[in-house]
Amino acid sequence: MIQSNRKRLFIGAGRMGEAIITGMIQSGVASEQITALNAGNQDRLDHLHQTYGIQTSLHLHECVKTHDTLVLCIPPEQVVQLLEELAPVIEDQLIVSVAAGVDPSMMAQVLRDKTAISWIMPNTAAKLGKSISPYTLGEHLSNAQKEEVQFIVNAIGEGYETSENRVHQLTAITGSAPAFVYAFAQGMVERTKAEGLTEHEAAKLVAGMMEGAVAMLGGEESAAKLIDQVASPGGSTREGLNVLEAGDFHQLIGEAVSAANQHAAANKS
Repeated sequence: MIQSNRKRLFIGAGRMGEAIITGMIQSGVASEQITALNAGNQDRLDHLHQTYGIQTSLHLHECVKTHDTLVLCIPPEQVVQLLEELAPVIEDQLIVSVAAGVDPSMMAQVLRDKTAISWIMPNTAAKLGKSISPYTLGEHLSNAQKEEVQFIVNAIGEGYETSENRVHQLTAITGSAPAFVYAFAQGMVERTKAEGLTEHEAAKLVAGMMEGAVAMLGGEESAAKLIDQVASPGGSTREGLNVLEAGDFHQLIGEAVSAANQHAAANKS
């Protein structure tokens, strides 16, 4: 549910901030209820204002005092210093982190007691309203603030409320893994180009294949069963799968997920 009188401040206006802004506006939030702040990058703010009609500012403290929701879209390593600076002026605002590893427990150590804090881990599909976003709520949110967090995750796709620890565990799966999928797609595109197709033709074919595969995964059958439906014993698909298995494909995926999670967790220290 949209809280039409609620003012949102995006601190940091990079790709993720813009994606969430896009989703909120498409979900009915008036552009004048959104302000973006990106210190030292007026060109970026000009782009957001011209594209979405939102308010922009370079004045952090003044904006914090006049907004109800503060969405932190800055790099994880900058969050603690920012919150230490803002702690004296934060009163009853809702603080939303979308930074990897920056969880409510970490923020609570810096902010005043009983500050309303939440943590969302979206991915870049948010710009299409297709992000699956694990999120967790701190202990001191009002009902209206809980509804605000739920509105944000629904505006950019689908939310999955869970524990703080579980969000850490899912960071790579829902946040980083799209890049792993794109890496697979890139490999397929390069191999298709080697067959004589243009970049555009190859990309279109691979994207179409992946769109169909994703649609199948959204059904009731497991990935393992879907593989069996395509890969007949002794067939060409099975030969290709044998190559992936020989290269420890599943092991590599697991290692990539673990590496991403470990790096995100390091932001807490």
